[in-house]
Amino acid sequence: LRMTASADGAAAKRARKASGEVKQIPVIGDSRVLIAPDILEDIPWHIHDAGLKFGTLVIVSDKTVDGLYGQRIFDAFKLHATETGVAGPRLLRFAFAAGEASKNRETKGAIEDFMLGHQCTRDSAILALGGGVVGDLAGFTAATYMRGIPVIQVPTSTMAMIDSSVGGKTALNVPAGKNLVGAFHQPQIIFADPKVLNTLSQREVAEGLAEAIKMGVIRDADLFKLMVANAEKIMALDPALMQEVLYKAVGHKAEIVAI
Repeated sequence: LRMTASADGAAAKRARKASGEVKQIPVIGDSRVLIAPDILEDIPWHIHDAGLKFGTLVIVSDKTVDGLYGQRIFDAFKLHATETGVAGPRLLRFAFAAGEASKNRETKGAIEDFMLGHQCTRDSAILALGGGVVGDLAGFTAATYMRGIPVIQVPTSTMAMIDSSVGGKTALNVPAGKNLVGAFHQPQIIFADPKVLNTLSQREVAEGLAEAIKMGVIRDADLFKLMVANAEKIMALDPALMQEVLYKAVGHKAEIVAI
């Protein structure tokens, strides 16, 4: 099921020059995960190489993550347009208060009202920039806005990279319980950049890595041995090791959701 990205395309050449090999994992249908350090800045090139075209791209994030990476993605699209001469999509940004408390109907409605207010039509797409809460809210909004528009996931936590962004599950919380209202909506592409994990606490890093350890114990002895032998470097977020851990763990997740 797993493969490494080919050398074709401007994005692949650009990414290899900046950060080495981009690892690619197919998920379901055309959905796929691209993993590489510094891939954040290469997102517009990969979108272009994939043949994805949007009239408007709405970057949905929480206020913490938007402050860290929102402008960087904006600037990357501007640079892509300058370097390639290809006009990109209209870019919009929406950020809500960080935390599980925002994962509700009110926030989803606010995203929808924002998009309607900016006359986002069916040629629009959503880029979910953040952890699991952002991925759920943005993904569910994309699943229902005008009966469904594309979503691109850019997870910024280890848990989101390894687990929640893969497979298309989206949901929000309601008074009766967590994740009771939602939909399956596969992202076009999932971009996993190990370097964005540097802003997380050690606890947040460990929470996601626990999912990788679980995959190692259940499905992949080599992954487990790799993590045990390099535990300190992995917790220190060594980019090459994290890329390999993500590649192996996400590959198993992709196999599971494809069943």
